[in-house]
Amino acid sequence: MDSSSPVPPEPDTYIASVFTFVSFNTFQSLLFCIAVIILLVILSGLIASAEIALFSISQLEKKELERKFQTKDSAILKLLSTPRSLLSTILFTNFLLYSILVFLGIIASNAIIHLYFIAQYKGLVYFSVFTIIFILKLIFGEIGPKLFALQNNLSFAKKTIYIVYFLNILLKPFTFIFLKVSSFLERKIEKFDKIVFVEELGQVLDSHISESKHQGQEEKNLLKSIIKFGNIYVTQVMRSRMDVVWVDVSLNFHDLLDTVRDSGYSRIPVCNNDFDHTLGIIYAKDLLSYLDEKETFNWHSLIKPALFIPESKKIDSLLEEFQTKRIHMAIVVDEYGGASGLITMEDVLEEVIGEIKDEFDDIHEIDFRKIDNNNYIFEGKTSIYDVCKILNISIDTFESIREGVDTLAGMILEIKGELPEQGEEIELKDFTFKVMETNATRIVKVKITIHES
Repeated sequence: MDSSSPVPPEPDTYIASVFTFVSFNTFQSLLFCIAVIILLVILSGLIASAEIALFSISQLEKKELERKFQTKDSAILKLLSTPRSLLSTILFTNFLLYSILVFLGIIASNAIIHLYFIAQYKGLVYFSVFTIIFILKLIFGEIGPKLFALQNNLSFAKKTIYIVYFLNILLKPFTFIFLKVSSFLERKIEKFDKIVFVEELGQVLDSHISESKHQGQEEKNLLKSIIKFGNIYVTQVMRSRMDVVWVDVSLNFHDLLDTVRDSGYSRIPVCNNDFDHTLGIIYAKDLLSYLDEKETFNWHSLIKPALFIPESKKIDSLLEEFQTKRIHMAIVVDEYGGASGLITMEDVLEEVIGEIKDEFDDIHEIDFRKIDNNNYIFEGKTSIYDVCKILNISIDTFESIREGVDTLAGMILEIKGELPEQGEEIELKDFTFKVMETNATRIVKVKITIHES
């Protein structure tokens, strides 16, 4: 090889050069940090202006964008259609920018301390560097851009839309997790706030009524029921599908009349083979004009549409829907579309004013029997909500155990994992559940014993 030709540097020389550049103690690293900090402040200003510009677009301006519907306009509308995701992207971007600025501030401070040998003023250097970064971020990365974007929102939105759109796609995995966590916390906080509010109001009510000599237990129970009314789900008060009387669409007219007459109900679901395929509701009053018709009479034209509601619906919302649509019955369906049970206006009202008995109700029909203050016998189909009310305990007593089931028998099956034998006892918290009667497929009766604390 010619001695005059340049000799390529060894690999170690490259590594040393790079290390020297990124070292915390060099002038190059200080300049690099300053340049990146300035760029990040500018980017922060663009993000801040985009946030104000996008979220200040009025409905009239949205309609104008829909009318034009150019590439930037469609991107703006798409981002605004998911405001929570857009806000999460902006917040997460700001978090990243702040983190990087703090990191660069530490590097710049160390570079200044080592370059000028002022380790004795280390605290003052850190304070000065971060104060400068904070002022730059506040003026040029927040206040200035936001004020300017507020006056020119549509123009700024179009100028910065591609940056935000790119960040929205890039940070999708992080914002997705953020949204899921925030939604979960919101539900928990909302539920906790409602529970605390109801419990505190109930305590105030107990204190007030106990001091009053003019109000009795009935008034107290009525007011408590009104307080709790908005936190009760339809599954807690509905009649389960096992206890629903329904008629098959294939019945002839005379068999239909017999079923309606024997049931004593004024409204009965009409189904096709099973309760999961409910076609509508037949009203007893609509049959009165056709009592003399033959058994071949086509009664299907009298079927009224049924109202289907999800299990997650609350009874205060259902009552409002009953009033709006002027109906008195609804079919409760689960997440898979199967029918869980049936609920009526009477069931909803009974949660406030207590049990309603009319001349057609069987006065001997009971769902429980009180042996003494600590022992009760319930039918297995009794809802857990009703059990808690009768035992005068919190409706959330078994919340962590019931795992989505609604009846006493269902909760015992959930705990046991199989159908228990007759006479078998199950200990749970301060209660003993004794299976009094079973059949081949379900628990019929359960004795509950309350242990003294």
